[in-house]
Amino acid sequence: MNNGNLNLCVSFSIVFHSLDVARRIFQKIDVDGSGFIEEDEVPELLKLTYKQMGFANYVPSSEDVRSWIKMTDVDDDGKISLDEYEFLVLKSLEKAGIRVEYM
Repeated sequence: MNNGNLNLCVSFSIVFHSLDVARRIFQKIDVDGSGFIEEDEVPELLKLTYKQMGFANYVPSSEDVRSWIKMTDVDDDGKISLDEYEFLVLKSLEKAGIRVEYM
């Protein structure tokens, strides 16, 4: 058995699942349908994200919100697009040692 292929399959599965969860959270939080997460929507996004990770009682501080926006808002327009959010998810997976391939 080729462990390289198995690792690739596991990595793909984790990436696919993580992006699926991220997209569902993004859509749930983007209540105005603008296609962006704005600063006032970030606390709820962070709460849902942490809840998915098993931290149901997490309440983000205003500093948490500002730091998250600064880290995620690649084009510095003050709002987070789905692409920017997905990029953050992928970078987080890479930091966790999950193999991510960009196309």
